[in-house]
Amino acid sequence: MNLNLNNIKVVENESFILTIFNILFLVLPGVGILYVFNNALFVNSDWIKIILLSGAITAPLILINTLVMVILLIEKNKDSSLFIPFSFGIFLSGLLLYGIIGVHYIFDKPFRHGVYFIIIVEAILLVSAYVKLRKAKKSS
Repeated sequence: MNLNLNNIKVVENESFILTIFNILFLVLPGVGILYVFNNALFVNSDWIKIILLSGAITAPLILINTLVMVILLIEKNKDSSLFIPFSFGIFLSGLLLYGIIGVHYIFDKPFRHGVYFIIIVEAILLVSAYVKLRKAKKSS
């Protein structure tokens, strides 16, 4: 088997920075939620458990938001790559989770109020994606 190094694509600076940003937004919002709302669990767990728990917190939001972004960006993203919708989904999920932390610090609201807020925002996003799909089916 020949290894031809000429076929390896050089990573562009922008995509590398965006990839690092995506990886950080996959883990850090969940770590922040654990630290703020369950500090005893955060302090008593090792780093592998913290990373797994933070992934379990952020993964459902990221999956839903990526699906919504794929639907909403169908016409804008012509190359059918999932990188841009996935990046937007991660960014939106991170903003929502960091928003919960900010609301907790500013207004001293419990975690369940933040969960209610996220459910409302996700419902609005899902309805807008559904409306976009219905319009696309009617026009075709």
